[in-house]
Amino acid sequence: MLHKNDTLHNLIGICPAIAVTSFATTAIAMGAVLFLTMTLSALLISLTRSALTQRTRLVAQVAVIVLIVACAQIVLRAYWYDMAKTLSPYIALIAANCLTLHRCENCASREKVNVAVADAAGNGLVIVLVLLAIAIPREIIGGGSIFGIALPVSFGKNMLMAAPAGAFFIAGIIVWVIRAAGGRKTA
Repeated sequence: MLHKNDTLHNLIGICPAIAVTSFATTAIAMGAVLFLTMTLSALLISLTRSALTQRTRLVAQVAVIVLIVACAQIVLRAYWYDMAKTLSPYIALIAANCLTLHRCENCASREKVNVAVADAAGNGLVIVLVLLAIAIPREIIGGGSIFGIALPVSFGKNMLMAAPAGAFFIAGIIVWVIRAAGGRKTA
């Protein structure tokens, strides 16, 4: 099932989220915002799909996504200010996230509410898991900690894993392993 998921084959869609995977806690926070944005936008678009025309559908989808992202930023600033400062530039990019818009266009605008929400929640959960799968090795190898807690045995501080390029290195390994396990050709 993982080898068929859009998120794993369209990693470019989660580039803003991958940027904050230096630590598992920031990955969880960003994943939660993406999950909620995808799920709530699917809910709202699916509820209003019959009122949207071909000409207004895309505008409505973008407006709903922007509204949810703005609300997420406000809530994050109010209740977890330090994390909001870290994630703020990247959360704004969720509004232009192609995966969220893709799920709205391909599922939420065509399906009943329960199907659209289940699809968005499933894809959002995969995003959270992918972000964690990238963040945990990066934090362990790049910083010698996990969830901010120093490990008793450290690999030292590998600068490649601490740098943004480390995220793409780990993401490439994840895609390769899943494709190899699923029997899909990698080239």
